[in-house]
Amino acid sequence: MKNNLFILLFTFFLTTNICASDENENLLFSPKGIAEVHITLSNDLTLNQITREEDVTAQMEIKNSENSSYDASQLYKGEIIIKGRGNSTWAGEVRPWYGNSKKPDIPIIEPFKHKRSYSVDLVTESGNDNESTLLDMPKHHKWALVTFFSDKSLMRIPLAYHLGRMMNGFNYSPLIRYVELYVNGEYRGLYGLCEKIERDKNRVDIKKLTADDSDISGGYIIEGTPLDRIDPALRDKSFATNRDVRFTFTYPKTKNVTNQQINWIKNYLNQFETALHGSNYRDSQNGYLKYIDEKSFIDWYIIQELAKNIDAKDLYGSAYIYKDRNEKMFLGPIWDFDIAFGNIDYQECYNEDEFRLRKSKWFSRLFQDTNFAQKVRDRYDELMPLFNQIPAIIEANHKFLEESGCVERNFDKFPILGTYIWPNYRPLPTSHQGEVQRLIEWIESRKTWLYINMGATEADCIERLKNSRPTIRIMEPEIFNNQNASKVRIMRGMGTIYMNSRNFAYIWTHNEEETRVNSYEYTINKEGKHYVQLVDNKGNRSLPSLPVAWGEEPIYYLEEETNSIGKIDKNTFSLFPNPVTNNLTIHSSKFGNSELNIKLFNVNGLLSKEVTRTKENASDYFEMDVSDLQNGIYFLQIRNNSGITNNKIIISR
Repeated sequence: MKNNLFILLFTFFLTTNICASDENENLLFSPKGIAEVHITLSNDLTLNQITREEDVTAQMEIKNSENSSYDASQLYKGEIIIKGRGNSTWAGEVRPWYGNSKKPDIPIIEPFKHKRSYSVDLVTESGNDNESTLLDMPKHHKWALVTFFSDKSLMRIPLAYHLGRMMNGFNYSPLIRYVELYVNGEYRGLYGLCEKIERDKNRVDIKKLTADDSDISGGYIIEGTPLDRIDPALRDKSFATNRDVRFTFTYPKTKNVTNQQINWIKNYLNQFETALHGSNYRDSQNGYLKYIDEKSFIDWYIIQELAKNIDAKDLYGSAYIYKDRNEKMFLGPIWDFDIAFGNIDYQECYNEDEFRLRKSKWFSRLFQDTNFAQKVRDRYDELMPLFNQIPAIIEANHKFLEESGCVERNFDKFPILGTYIWPNYRPLPTSHQGEVQRLIEWIESRKTWLYINMGATEADCIERLKNSRPTIRIMEPEIFNNQNASKVRIMRGMGTIYMNSRNFAYIWTHNEEETRVNSYEYTINKEGKHYVQLVDNKGNRSLPSLPVAWGEEPIYYLEEETNSIGKIDKNTFSLFPNPVTNNLTIHSSKFGNSELNIKLFNVNGLLSKEVTRTKENASDYFEMDVSDLQNGIYFLQIRNNSGITNNKIIISR
């Protein structure tokens, strides 16, 4: 099958690892492979009999598969307690709805045909906690087996947690390892074995709080939870702030928390909300900053806004806050992104445009503080090199999952590709590659929309527009790759600052001819390369998108070519060191004394650096200074009079 999608053309240059300097730092998966988890339920129970309310005893063995190589000390064989976990991911029970708005219609799925998530507690034979290190993750006794049922890319949760670890505004982001699960001997598909959010020195490192403590200022871990998800018998152990943001307790445990502790943390949040909405809210000593760790709020906002995570608004669900003793409160850790990053069909979270969290109860007020807004803008720009690496990170993960065989096994067990699973956004890709492509394109488009609309002024937004490339989102990738007429989408305008153009117009270029359209939807049905540019109503244009080619063989280059040109075998030269810190050495004995043009592109397709080796200084070795470039993944293009060649380098300091 022809793969003509240029937004994915960088994947041609990927190797098996993103970064060789730290085998885990830039990977969503462990390079030690995908282990197997075998669970045998006690008392002849079946999978259908596991509930979210009752503990079930079982035996669990974690062992190496044919393609994993964990040390024996990282495996497990022993007793566990297991029960169901999750809300929408459980999707088989409908609890009473106590809220004021309509609950999304979650279809009931026969439990055994559904991949559900589970809580796993490691215990000894006598029932005591059995703390263990699992698959190179720090020792603990509480774990989660996380499903990727609705997320057919199998990557949204691992990607979010990875980004959380890279963003130093969070002291902790959960670790997760891909595993294949067997229950009572039956294969149950690909899962994530994941750290649960718990008070622990290796997780949320806050002080222990008991009923006897006289200082009850911490530590606390609380979770934003809608009323319908709270057992009515436990609602008196939850609380709502004056602004009606409702929380339950993760630590202390619900059964252990005292009324005095509930009232203390409730009062603290009410004081924060009062300060936030007071006339002196910008004051650094007596305003909202008296109560919150600003850095965590900024990073939490950015990753949730990037993902357009539906549950993040008003801290509706899976939104955690923790507070240590005599410290300010932190927003985080992040949790639960399976229906984020465009994998949803309601509340406009499927579109990559618009600000979502700026309309929420806390952040709408925070953004009225121009200092806070500027810090968010600066931090987003600072994080762009990380976000620019997302396509390469996802593609490395995709390659790893495909080569392990687990993608095929998972979807053989659950043949849901191309089938609606709540709340997938239609049209539905019919292949795993299509799901991956959908994810990359959505994030690339969302990232760029946010970058443009983060501008402080309209003039700033215009400058950002001029330096941005839109992303062509192919809505039916399999149809496109089969060279049939295909629907595509481009981001809309809809910014809050960028008011001169509520919606962009679009300039499509095909065979050097431009066509202006006003709709963000477009149909590609002509052979050749297609580009698009955004244009506002003052005529300001973005850079052209990376092209997509319909009806053509793949073309491997990083910039537009107007002439037919050959392709040099990339194995004719070597690059070292790679990763590189300041100086990259390029070696080849086959270039002779020809002139070389050398370019570096970032993962967004933008030219970052260009140098020329002239005939006069020709040799087998050429040194390129990259000390002025930011850390990240870059694509190196070398051209001489016989052709071009491309490869990947990593700048890491």
